Amino acid sequence: MNDDQKLVYETALALFDRTVEDGRKQVLIVRGGPGTGKTVVAINLLVELTRRGMLAQFVSRNAAPCAV
Repeated sequence: MNDDQKLVYETALALFDRTVEDGRKQVLIVRGGPGTGKTVVAINLLVELTRRGMLAQFVSRNAAPCAV
């Protein structure tokens, strides 16, 4: 992941940790054009949250990420 992707990834994990602590749900919207790495961040979050024992799902209109 590049620096921008790492920042979004770490922000998402921090929001997740905060949600676990206080029970308040959070929403993080990641915006960017094609090829900016949104799917890379999402897949890495999916892996990390699954590793932490959480139920995580990835939904996409595009079938390519799901095939990976």
